[in-house]
Amino acid sequence: MLKLINIIKTGATIEADYIPEQSNQKAHVVFDTTLADGSGEIIEPYGRRHLSMALSGLEKIAAEIKSGKISEPPHERLVMWY
Repeated sequence: MLKLINIIKTGATIEADYIPEQSNQKAHVVFDTTLADGSGEIIEPYGRRHLSMALSGLEKIAAEIKSGKISEPPHERLVMWY
C-alpha cells in the first residue's frame, strides 16, 4: 500500500508524490495520459514495485477523469495492491 499526495493534472500529465506504507520517504512520479506511460523516482529499499503501484494509481485517476467519474484529481489517494 502507498499514498499518493499532491496530485496535480497539467495538460496531458498527472503527477504526484508517493509515500510507501510505514515510511516517511517520498518520491515523485509522472504519468502521461496521451502515451499511457510514466516515470518516476525509486525509493530504496522499496524498489520498482512501489513505483509501479504509484503509476497504476495515477493511471486509474486518469481513467476516472476520462470517463467523467471525476472532473479533477483528488489531492490524495491511497493505492492498495493485492
